[in-house]
Amino acid sequence: MTTAAANNPDRQNNEEGTPYSSRWHDVPLSFILPQVTVRQVIPGDAVVSSFGSERWRNIFTDIGSDKALDDFLARNSDTCRAYLLLHTDSGEPFGGIFLRRRDPIMCDTVEFHGGAWRDSYMDSLGKFRAAIAVISALLQAGIQVSSRAYRTNSPALRFLEAIGFRQIQRPSSRPWVSLRLSRKRFAASPVVRRLAEASQDS
Repeated sequence: MTTAAANNPDRQNNEEGTPYSSRWHDVPLSFILPQVTVRQVIPGDAVVSSFGSERWRNIFTDIGSDKALDDFLARNSDTCRAYLLLHTDSGEPFGGIFLRRRDPIMCDTVEFHGGAWRDSYMDSLGKFRAAIAVISALLQAGIQVSSRAYRTNSPALRFLEAIGFRQIQRPSSRPWVSLRLSRKRFAASPVVRRLAEASQDS
């Protein structure tokens, strides 16, 4: 899975010296994985409406429609990216991943968000496969990965911690917690190791 992501030819082809040329452009725009296809969101994709308002508010509270998401991504194409997750066999979408880089020049850290709007075993497995592939590509590009989640969003916190994220313990009255992922914890995650082994066997 890691090698496939790193060698994916579908990556941004920016010339050196352009204002936003950085490690960000080494992260592929699509991934073909066992049972899951991950591609960049395009205008017209039903992402917000598929998540539904309650689940979507756990990701973005200030974007309320698919059109608003399309407009946001168009305005922030240098610093934000959204992926659609699809089952490869059926082509049916089931979730999304959202990346936001903190630094528009060096791209030292990217904030990771994502999830699925369906809860079957295959959807959950696909969500993990997709997240691991995208995070592997970020780490291989030398980018640190962080995230945030609402304190009340237990499923998101369990998902992130299963991959290896750990909460940054800071006194705060904010409704969310910050999380950070180290390369060592990611590699040691039982979920990451199990799916990597399954990918090699398939």
